[in-house]
Amino acid sequence: MQQKATIQQQDIKVVFDTEKNQCREIGQTGNEVLTLHKDIRFQALAHVQGPPSSPSHAITKPITFANNTIIFYKTGVLSSGVVYLLDTQNNVQYALSNAVSSISFIRLYQYAAGKWTVIE
Repeated sequence: MQQKATIQQQDIKVVFDTEKNQCREIGQTGNEVLTLHKDIRFQALAHVQGPPSSPSHAITKPITFANNTIIFYKTGVLSSGVVYLLDTQNNVQYALSNAVSSISFIRLYQYAAGKWTVIE
């Protein structure tokens, strides 16, 4: 999305719907909807703290991007926030995160053994 926004010179929004477990791309080329696999949902385990880069407080909502929306700006910058993903068996916790920075990139984290780890 980041490269697409830059190449098209058009801001692209990805809007998350936690009730339907979907996200929708809104951009110049129209709307595309992605539905999560039936075994995955937007959620965080109750005892896990966030954000993953510096866990300091309870996670109160599965998406921390403003208005449940990631904006991929045509300049290459992304809005900041976290999306928490959990399997339906409550065994596997992931987070997609973009911190406030002049250079934007999304990091993937996994929560295991009581801590967040960057997956490279």
